[in-house]
Amino acid sequence: MPRLRIFMAEDSEADRARLAQELGDAGEIVGYANTEISAVTWLVKHPHGWDLAIVDLASNPQGELRTLALCRVRRADQKVVVLRSNATPDVCRHCRGLGADLVLDKLAASASLLHYCDGLNADHRRSEPRGFLVHIGLALRRGLAALVRRRGIPSSG
Repeated sequence: MPRLRIFMAEDSEADRARLAQELGDAGEIVGYANTEISAVTWLVKHPHGWDLAIVDLASNPQGELRTLALCRVRRADQKVVVLRSNATPDVCRHCRGLGADLVLDKLAASASLLHYCDGLNADHRRSEPRGFLVHIGLALRRGLAALVRRRGIPSSG
C-alpha cells in the first residue's frame, strides 16, 4: 500500500528531525528544505512527487508565505499544512487564503498533525483500485443485508 509522501519545508533542524520521527508511521519524507529557495526549487522539480507539504519557515515568514503561494497550483489530493508559532485567527485566515488546507499552532501540532495524516492515508487507501473495490464490496454487502432484513429472509450465519 502506498504511503503518504511528505515534503517538509522546515528551517529548524531540530524541529525537522522531531517531525520526521513523529510522522514515521504516517508517511515517507520524500524531500525537505530549510530555506524558501530550496523549498521552491524542490516543489518546482517535483510537482507530483508529494501528497502532503508541511511548511514552517519561521525564520523567514515572507518566504513561508511565498512557498505556500507556490503550492496553490496543485492536484486536489495534494494537501498543505502550515505550522506557526503565532497561529492567530488572522494568520490562519491569511494562510488559508494562500492555499493552506490546515494551519496548526506549532507547539500543539503533533497530535493534530498525526490525526490529519491518518485521515489523508485513509483517503489514499480509498482511492486505490483495490481499496475502491473493497469499499464497493462492503457497500454491496450492507445493501444486501438491508434487503434481507426488509424481506424477512433468514440469514445464514
